[in-house]
Amino acid sequence: MSWNRADGWRKRVVPPGSAAGTITAAANTLQLGISEKLGVLIEFTASMIAAIAVAFTYSWSLTLVTTSSIVFISLVLSVLVPVILKQQANQDKAETKANAVASEAFGSIRMIAACGAEGRVAQRFKEWVNEAKRCGLITSPLYALQYGLIFFSLYSTYALAFWYGTKSYYEGRVSGVSTIIV
Repeated sequence: MSWNRADGWRKRVVPPGSAAGTITAAANTLQLGISEKLGVLIEFTASMIAAIAVAFTYSWSLTLVTTSSIVFISLVLSVLVPVILKQQANQDKAETKANAVASEAFGSIRMIAACGAEGRVAQRFKEWVNEAKRCGLITSPLYALQYGLIFFSLYSTYALAFWYGTKSYYEGRVSGVSTIIV
């Protein structure tokens, strides 16, 4: 509630559809963060620990060289994920506003048609949809950059591992080619 000098206390009016949009945005964020990703995180963490343990038993120097990709991927994610989440939140807000305009229009369609205000309501809806689109267009290249850098890191790590492993094999630090493959 908010205070108004003329009326005293009055209820704050929430636009129709705003609550549904807010709940949907919050649910999407929670689902994005938790859903199956928790299981995948546990699986990948266990796999990573096991792989590093096995790799250190075969060749500690080759393992250290190839784990440099973990540092790079962590750096990329720590820089890009906060920016992506901020833009996603802006897009969710704009979609909530567009949702509120549409719900309000459907709720009072007779009044809007009687007053000839279809164009104004459509224009308000269009402005919020365009704002959501603008935020989406900002977010898309960030996703592309994130995935591009991560896959570049992975493929570069393969190349680095085979190069360093081959060099170690020729210098006698690695007992066989199977060590490079492991």
